[in-house]
Amino acid sequence: MEKPTVRTPSPRMAALADKRTLINDLMGGTFRMRAAGVKWLPQHPAEGDGVYKTRLEKTFLDNFLSDTIDKSNGKIFKKPIKAEDVPTQIEELLDNIDLQGSGLDAFAQELGKRALEAGITYALVDMPPAGDVKTAAEEKAAGIRPYVAHIDPDNVIEILTERINGADVIKRVRILECSMENDGEWGYTKVEQVRVLEMREGVMCFDVYREVENATTKKKEWQLQPDLSGVTTFPAIFLVPFYTNRTAFMEGEPGFQNVAESCLEHWQVKSEYAHSLSMQCFGMLTACGVETEAVIQVGPAKVLRSTNPDAVFTYTEPTGKGVEMALNALKAIESRIDTAGVNLRVENAGEVTATAARLDSDDTNAGLVAVGHGFEDSWEQVIGHMLTILKLEGEVEIEICTDIGGAKGTQAGLTELGKARAIGDLSQESYLSALVWRGELPEDFDIAANCEQCANEGPALGSMTGQTQMTGDATKCPKCGADVPAGAKECLDCKEPMKGGPQDG
Repeated sequence: MEKPTVRTPSPRMAALADKRTLINDLMGGTFRMRAAGVKWLPQHPAEGDGVYKTRLEKTFLDNFLSDTIDKSNGKIFKKPIKAEDVPTQIEELLDNIDLQGSGLDAFAQELGKRALEAGITYALVDMPPAGDVKTAAEEKAAGIRPYVAHIDPDNVIEILTERINGADVIKRVRILECSMENDGEWGYTKVEQVRVLEMREGVMCFDVYREVENATTKKKEWQLQPDLSGVTTFPAIFLVPFYTNRTAFMEGEPGFQNVAESCLEHWQVKSEYAHSLSMQCFGMLTACGVETEAVIQVGPAKVLRSTNPDAVFTYTEPTGKGVEMALNALKAIESRIDTAGVNLRVENAGEVTATAARLDSDDTNAGLVAVGHGFEDSWEQVIGHMLTILKLEGEVEIEICTDIGGAKGTQAGLTELGKARAIGDLSQESYLSALVWRGELPEDFDIAANCEQCANEGPALGSMTGQTQMTGDATKCPKCGADVPAGAKECLDCKEPMKGGPQDG
């Protein structure tokens, strides 16, 4: 057994990385799944390499998992993040939170998507090296300011914690970093390094290790790079977890593992289906009473001959039963994925199906609401660390959209609302309120202002005939007392015939 190095993941981080393997490959799409080969698409014992390669290259991934995660992330971040009580100095930083041009909302969506995939991801609050800069003015001029880096869980190879005064505290973190560096005029070399963040004497220190060749043994070994290491004034390691499926402090596992496994099954069955379908397209020529060494040519303008008068040439056609069975299996898997929350907004001829509407209800989105609240807490920690670095006082409150249910009601219900409004059984205000509740209109839609605007516009188009559009004073309906335009045949509210109307003359 090899001696562990700074590059060796801790047993716990290695186990969590293994659990993310399937989801990572599925999120990579068809080409990554094909690259995995027999890992996710087994080769049959009697299947030749050429046949397997053909079958693999004809298999395409229906990425239900990616759809699920994208739609879930879109629900959480369908509205901009609200940040209250944020000092001006921090507001300026949020427009370029990662020093790479990303604003808070875009950066938060990136973290959210990865957290939904892996069950957890991390944000590290850090500062660029100060160098010879000494004053705050010099720092600002040099662009030295707090920023946030997204640390992918696949790159976290150790998190060492300690319980102090009843709270879990990070003592050491090892992060794997990869980069491409120039090698000659046109070439590039992949360079790996491990960054170690560790608390020593109350402040965070950082060390960088790279694999270099030992001058004596001529073997590569991980060595400390003093010129890339240093000490900060940070009172803690500002690594913040973003959980979607927490299993322990600073740990999480994929929450969509059941969907991923169903997608893998779909990938495998679909491969069998596509392969069997191609086999069904070709009938098998059979020959009885023909020498085994005889050369038989098949095709247009060819004649099958045999010296044996009892020889028989026929085609054996498959029944297609296997294809039907594979197709039914695919449909069953897709149905199971549906109920697991994949196609939350399945569109069918422009209408949402009953199954999709049920899956997209407030009850089934309760988990996403909880995730959204967790993200709020994490972002408050991130900005709190930025305040600490800048030595600013205060507490910031972050609000992420938690009204993430789908459109309420059904298409039939929307139609009935329109009919009720048209015949006067529903007031304009009640109708608009129902549309806001359903999500057809935005939450901040001003119903009172809209009703006032409509009143100033006059009668609705099509509500009067050519005769009733003539000028004249309105009269009262003798039955319900509503105002009726002059010349109208009947009351618009109760349909009571009006005397003196066109029908009487």
